[in-house]
Amino acid sequence: MGLSVTASLHDIVQDNRGTFKDIATLTVTGLTGGSSNTVPHGLPRTPRRVWFTAIGSGANVANCSLDTATAAAGFDATNIYIFTPNAVTTVLVYVEY
Repeated sequence: MGLSVTASLHDIVQDNRGTFKDIATLTVTGLTGGSSNTVPHGLPRTPRRVWFTAIGSGANVANCSLDTATAAAGFDATNIYIFTPNAVTTVLVYVEY
């Protein structure tokens, strides 16, 4: 199964300082468990902040992380780099950009 990225929930939210932020949710499937994965985010700008929730089976879902060995923040203008434990192949990625 190949890597698939589906974007949804594109919202503009205003924080308590009056700053407007763009938020997107990416559903990423077909990740290779136990390794680093390069995920094209398809967003118009470099993310400011990225966080995610692993879904599916696997006791180590909390061990998913941004791969900072590939990019300093774990993301850049075109990709998000995610390391997943063996059992995790699907992740919800939340992106502020």
